[in-house]
Amino acid sequence: MQKARDVEQKKEEIKDK
Repeated sequence: MQKARDVEQKKEEIKDK
């Protein structure tokens, strides 16, 4: 399930912004 990890990373990137 690499998509789930990609989603978590994208969420973190949005939180950082």
